[in-house]
Amino acid sequence: MTIFDAGSYFAHNEMELGHWRCEFTYVFRAEVYTWHYLKNYPAAEPVDEFEDRNRLYSLKGAINYAAGHPKSIMRKTAYNNMCYLCEKYAPIDGIDKYDPQIDPSITGAHIVPHVDNDLI
Repeated sequence: MTIFDAGSYFAHNEMELGHWRCEFTYVFRAEVYTWHYLKNYPAAEPVDEFEDRNRLYSLKGAINYAAGHPKSIMRKTAYNNMCYLCEKYAPIDGIDKYDPQIDPSITGAHIVPHVDNDLI
């Protein structure tokens, strides 16, 4: 008998940290969480590109969240992260420039959960 889990995928172990960078899990952006993670699972080589890989891996969570929340700021965040990575690794003309003023990993911006009183 074979069972397939449609929710599983093969990925680099650092992929799981991508969600920690997103606005919907801003609590995990505290350095203590990453420090403990890296204590048990050291950053892969090249170590100096760890933050860039984290930015890349955050795109999956940001795009999925933005798809379900059309007015979310995460669409802009995901695009801004893509601009950063393109500027650094594959510069091309025709896209916007990365804007650090809207980068939640710098600004600390996060999504505040709310209750829809119409549903209560």
